[in-house]
Amino acid sequence: MLDPALQRPGRFDRQIVVPLPTLGEREEILRVHTKGKPMADDVDLKVFARGTPGMAART
Repeated sequence: MLDPALQRPGRFDRQIVVPLPTLGEREEILRVHTKGKPMADDVDLKVFARGTPGMAART
């Protein structure tokens, strides 16, 4: 358990930069999220992955 003083906003000044995923990584992410989901036989996740460059959750 952390001391409440350590949990105050602005207490830590370190940032971790995570690069955006590559085309192959985006395709793998889509595979994880579509596993076990019904999809048509002609769905190509690579096409979807190509259409998602720069898409990431930034906080």
